[in-house]
Amino acid sequence: MPWPAFGLVTQWPVSLIGAIVSRKGNTMSYVEPYILTKMDVAALRQADRLCVHLDGDVGQVRAIKECRASEKRPFARDIEHSIEAPVSLHMDYGQESGNVRCFAYVSLYQSQKTPATSIINTLRAGDGIRFTFHADYHQTQALAERTGFHADTLMLKVFRGAELHAQFELANVTCEDNTARMVKGVYAKREVAA
Repeated sequence: MPWPAFGLVTQWPVSLIGAIVSRKGNTMSYVEPYILTKMDVAALRQADRLCVHLDGDVGQVRAIKECRASEKRPFARDIEHSIEAPVSLHMDYGQESGNVRCFAYVSLYQSQKTPATSIINTLRAGDGIRFTFHADYHQTQALAERTGFHADTLMLKVFRGAELHAQFELANVTCEDNTARMVKGVYAKREVAA
């Protein structure tokens, strides 16, 4: 089923609000979720890592299978499968962005049935997916005032047909505003002195 193109935000049905992310200035545009293929699903179920990047407006999703070098396989290299899923950034009111860079590394322990692995294993060919970084998603006033820490997350939205089927938190990082932060280049709006 083709994805509908609607003119105004107020005309978009609630089931599609989860797919609205791309922002250019003050305007929003509809971005279709990526439809998973059988190859994508197979790669995700066999991957050891999932890496999601966002550098400005350019996103990248890679499922990685580790291949360790040994005496029998001295030239072994990790194998990557790229997934063309949209990656975006969500900022709350009161936040601004500069040079935005986001990165999440999700370990997929296939034999241990971790939460991330269980989430990935629910995906099937034909599902629409999109990734969204949320700056300070788990932020509280006490966390900000007492520690100066940020609590960023990576969310995965799954669409079946045109309906939002599920939303999962794949990863989160709570740390100071340093190189370990998941979402870099987002800060609280500064008050302008009159």
